[in-house]
Amino acid sequence: MELVISSPLQRNVHDVAWVELNSDVGNLIIQPSHAPMVIALKRDSQVIYGLMSGKQDTITVVSGIAHVTRESVLLLVV
Repeated sequence: MELVISSPLQRNVHDVAWVELNSDVGNLIIQPSHAPMVIALKRDSQVIYGLMSGKQDTITVVSGIAHVTRESVLLLVV
């Protein structure tokens, strides 16, 4: 599954096994073939993702939204 992290200053693309998103309604684990959705990310939250190598990485999101498709997650973040 592709994870695209896009901010005003840069764009990063990762091949991931899963993504954990934090929203005001709770945490979501996104895996391949997840139902499509658009969701607002919780302010000042962490997005954790598992790379295909098995390593986990984290980014801090001041604010943003996630667009989830069956094959990818696009994060538009500040």
